[in-house]
Amino acid sequence: MRTLLGALGALFFAVAPAAAQRRVPDHRFALDVHVVGASASYATRVSGDWFGGVETGGGGDFVNAMVLGGRHFSQDGWLSYEEPDYPGDENLFELAHLALFARREASDRFLADVGVRASAFLHFDQSDDDPGGGLFVGPYASLFWGWRHFKVGPRIMAGMFYEDPDTQELGINVAPLIVRITFP
Repeated sequence: MRTLLGALGALFFAVAPAAAQRRVPDHRFALDVHVVGASASYATRVSGDWFGGVETGGGGDFVNAMVLGGRHFSQDGWLSYEEPDYPGDENLFELAHLALFARREASDRFLADVGVRASAFLHFDQSDDDPGGGLFVGPYASLFWGWRHFKVGPRIMAGMFYEDPDTQELGINVAPLIVRITFP
């Protein structure tokens, strides 16, 4: 845990080598690979080691957990601010998304994305043969570590999950493993 906190602190607060010393290109393309989906992003340098960009993708994080949810979206064993309204084994699967983000590439080994995301998802539980569709809108953050062109890391999304006009809840969803391939 201490190592993770140190890495986070170094990522956002330490003085990184100048971008020219690390030969970081002015534009970046990235491909994020999920268990059953992928997304592509384009980012351009804004200042120093900060980039701004856009991401879109299909399929998504089949391996994820709603770590905080309301009555409808909460999962067994995680936090809920209301009594759950169904039997359990809830699943949320993102179908497609669009995101705007700021990216900090503090070094060749660490980078982080912070932005806003809108997505369409399917939501179902063990008692339901037909999944319900929904929308998510809210902020997200991702932290990646690894090598220059290949990194792994988690993503956390916090915001409003809408399944229908009567089912709108604040939720926090975590996808623990995303693989990112960056070009150039």
